[in-house]
Amino acid sequence: MASKITVGLVLSVLGLGVALAPTLIYLIALGTPLGDALAVEVIPSVPIYLLLSMAGVPPSLIGAYTFRKGVRELVASQILESRLAEAEGAVSLKGVVREAPAMSVGPKQSQQATAGRTSAPSPSVRSAPPARQSNSSPPAPVTKQFSVKTRSEWKVCPQCGQSAELQADSCGYCGYVFPKSHADSCPVCGAPLSYARRISGNLYACGICFSELVKVAS
Repeated sequence: MASKITVGLVLSVLGLGVALAPTLIYLIALGTPLGDALAVEVIPSVPIYLLLSMAGVPPSLIGAYTFRKGVRELVASQILESRLAEAEGAVSLKGVVREAPAMSVGPKQSQQATAGRTSAPSPSVRSAPPARQSNSSPPAPVTKQFSVKTRSEWKVCPQCGQSAELQADSCGYCGYVFPKSHADSCPVCGAPLSYARRISGNLYACGICFSELVKVAS
């Protein structure tokens, strides 16, 4: 990209020099045999020095086009680098990884659990099984190999570095389809555990959502 900018500048300068040189020489040599020779009209109303000046137009146009293309490529690469840096900063500085909230048991729930353990059901009356609670959204994939230590709120596209919601099936910027696994998968985003990276000991990080996972001893 920088080479295209340099080549474009060089061609533009050379073309401009070729275009201006014959006219300057004609003006300097005006009234001399050289000036008279340059003033000869090869084509009606078109002298020789003007024809020579036209030779500098093509390299000037080519140089301007090459320079413009190089500048566009340079700007595009800088925009891409800034977006990747923003994505990395969002992962590391904006709290993408958060600690999973600890489940608290209230006094009423504790009393109910104690009563359920101490009181035995009558042999003549059988208690009905508890009704299942319906959930409108499907539960996140659960794996027996890892437990969640810190939970992320976003996925990060491994192709372009843009952030996406955990429920997104593909990247909204480049269209990359996020991998999913129903067997061994990340409990947060459902990505295969093959994308997880070991940090230290039994601590791993998902390669798609960057949640911290702890390996459970089998």
